[in-house]
Amino acid sequence: YSMGGSVYYRDRIYRAYDEQRIGAEVRVGRRYGSRWNLSIPFRVETIELSNIDEDAPTEYFEQEEGSMLASAGFSLSRSSLDNITFPSKGNKLEMGLELFTGDYSFAVLKGEASRYFRLRENVLGEKTVLQLTARAAYIPGDEDVAPFYQRLYMGGQTFRGFDYRAVAPAGIRNDTGGVSEDTVGGNFMFFAGAEVRHPLFTDLLSGVAFIDTGTVDE
Repeated sequence: YSMGGSVYYRDRIYRAYDEQRIGAEVRVGRRYGSRWNLSIPFRVETIELSNIDEDAPTEYFEQEEGSMLASAGFSLSRSSLDNITFPSKGNKLEMGLELFTGDYSFAVLKGEASRYFRLRENVLGEKTVLQLTARAAYIPGDEDVAPFYQRLYMGGQTFRGFDYRAVAPAGIRNDTGGVSEDTVGGNFMFFAGAEVRHPLFTDLLSGVAFIDTGTVDE
């Protein structure tokens, strides 16, 4: 059994607005055997937006006033990896559900699967590994059931080659009514990727070749 918690205060400066979050989270869990793990999180937080640019999407201004969200859910995972930090074989599956209430009521369904294949190993034990990953998430309901800052995005570390949160539907500019450069998130996300990692200097430096593909949709 496990239990953990946190209290946090976060200020994030995005390109078109600033976001402040104050909240607390408690997480309890249980491990089943050597591969299965169940985690149940509980969270309460307040979100406030400020310094919104004039050309930002209309959704940013519609949700400018502070909001309060509370959530509870579960995450169930199974892992058969040979190494947590640098796996070379095995697989990992994870699925979860989080229910939100408060100023907005919605649910987020998530799932992810990863598989690792050891392609070769030299006399020093350095391994070349193929990783295949697929993940999906879904927010049931209308397009605006969740505020834009809780919707689904990809980019940056979650989709290489694109800026942070750049892979998502674009919003409508508040000042001109045209298409905005800023995204407002989506209710459906799917990602599939393949990566080959080859060690260049022990585990400290590796070369990586990858293909990332996916979509975020309303």
